[in-house]
Amino acid sequence: MIKAIFYKEWIKMRCFYPLSALFLFGATAYALLRVQRVITFKGAAHVWEVMLEKEVVFIDILQYLPALLGVLLAVVQFVPEMAQKRLKLTLHLPFPQWKMILLMSGIGLGALALLFIVQTAVLWGYFHALLVPELVARILLTALPWYLAGLTLYLLTAWICLEPTWKRRLANL
Repeated sequence: MIKAIFYKEWIKMRCFYPLSALFLFGATAYALLRVQRVITFKGAAHVWEVMLEKEVVFIDILQYLPALLGVLLAVVQFVPEMAQKRLKLTLHLPFPQWKMILLMSGIGLGALALLFIVQTAVLWGYFHALLVPELVARILLTALPWYLAGLTLYLLTAWICLEPTWKRRLANL
């Protein structure tokens, strides 16, 4: 039963997930190319100086992407279920309802977390070659609330989408 639920969720996310990964890593590459351009023109010492004196982290372009991806993934995953009334059919399967909802949202959270972990690894790998570990940690800790916001907005959007009545949806929103 669990394999079937995984497969059903994959069918819903199969087009959106690669596109979101491509968009996220394209934006990451753009941010890293901006940093590389600064290093090419002004040198790595200038990057250090700007980070230490002006408190710039150079990845501010990535700030709203995790939140956007979290909302969009929840919409892609749960709106078809509610619009076509498939959730009622899913919840009548011989499987506990709370486990079904938990598994469905866990799959979305896991998929989103995987994107964020890979992006963090790419950022760490790039900045680790250029900066001292303290500055790399500062950059990644700056991005941590953005990732947590993406996961939180995924759960909030899923909660709103799964609500059966419009009055409660608006109240939850």
